[in-house]
Amino acid sequence: MFKKPTQKTVVGQATKIGAGVIGAKLSDGVAAVMPESTNSYKKGAIAVAALVGAACIDTKTTAGEVAQSALVGMAIKQGTDAVTDLLVPAIDQQDNSKTTGKFINAVVGHNAETITQPAPVSAKMLNSSYSWNAGTSSTERAVPVSLPSKAPLGV
Repeated sequence: MFKKPTQKTVVGQATKIGAGVIGAKLSDGVAAVMPESTNSYKKGAIAVAALVGAACIDTKTTAGEVAQSALVGMAIKQGTDAVTDLLVPAIDQQDNSKTTGKFINAVVGHNAETITQPAPVSAKMLNSSYSWNAGTSSTERAVPVSLPSKAPLGV
């Protein structure tokens, strides 16, 4: 089943993986330019179209292998994103302090770090001449404030 890898087989597999990664990234571009009316099914549609396209390609040439790998990358990326979109609202976020909770959150697609940990505060942010509030205007939420000192933290 296993054999000793050669330079040719390693380069061939690296080329396929690279093509798959490029296809995955290109599929994000395709999804971004699709009309908003397709939001509910566009990821699944791209995945299915890429899968069918990959099945139709003759892989007797290097170009065929690269094209097929790119389409497989598209199908995997958009299929994974579609499944994540279904799982996130269906499965509650787990306790991230436990290993099983971290595992389940990662599998489901919950971004536990951004939900459970506050954003880091820097000295530059604290010394800013603006204070953020929850104002009613969506375009202007910064309100100038006067600070007594611009001294760094801990001084």
